[in-house]
Amino acid sequence: MCCAGLVLAGCGGSRTISVDAGAEALRAAGFPHTFIDRHAENDTAVEGEVDTVDVVPILKSGFWPSARLIDYDSGRRAARRFRGGFTLATFKKNAQGCPACVKLPAGFAMKKVLDYRICNVILWSYNAHSDPRLTARVRRAARLLRASCH
Repeated sequence: MCCAGLVLAGCGGSRTISVDAGAEALRAAGFPHTFIDRHAENDTAVEGEVDTVDVVPILKSGFWPSARLIDYDSGRRAARRFRGGFTLATFKKNAQGCPACVKLPAGFAMKKVLDYRICNVILWSYNAHSDPRLTARVRRAARLLRASCH
């Protein structure tokens, strides 16, 4: 299976996106509510995950977010995670290995995942109902993030 992924180039070196700029890009793209979890360190397999931004309060809701931004301390670490982490096997392994984590939605399919690595962040979305409006908002957020990479 293959997901619709895209790495946006042009953000090399030490250019970064702050978690606040990421949250602002999500809001400007049409996600009115953002929830920042600062210093989340949720990713124990890869050092460097610093903060996350969700468009729903994920830990309280039990639902997969329609969009999530993960802020890493460097573009190199974000790139390594992006290359090795966005596969069906990884999603299943992470869901099984973490009883407190949100479980995979029923009917989970990688073709419904849209993901971008932009500088030091990963933006991903799970579009359970293949809603073109959600796809458009996520793509707009990716464009805004790329513009804010400095």
